[in-house]
Amino acid sequence: MGMSHRLQAVLVAAIWGVNFVAIEMGLRDLPPLLLTALRFAVVAVPLVFLVPRPTARARYVIAYGLILGVLKFGALFSALALGMGAGLGSLVLQAQALVSVLLAALLLR
Repeated sequence: MGMSHRLQAVLVAAIWGVNFVAIEMGLRDLPPLLLTALRFAVVAVPLVFLVPRPTARARYVIAYGLILGVLKFGALFSALALGMGAGLGSLVLQAQALVSVLLAALLLR
């Protein structure tokens, strides 16, 4: 692994860490679900023009967006607003990978 890849990895980790601090700061002034909606809108609007339309059925794309945006991040932001720390929030969010694997194994065999 070259030095540029190492620096990129450190940059990603730094951005990830600052992300949760920014969420906690945003929750001081905004309700959790509004902050979640604003976060997705700020990201989604430019991506509509930059990323090709998905080939999956619209209902699956909409369901994925609702589950990811409303259920997962809405619950995370609500927990952070109720006092969960940013570090624990980061760990809980990373548990998504394990939960996804377990659900895929159970539902898709």
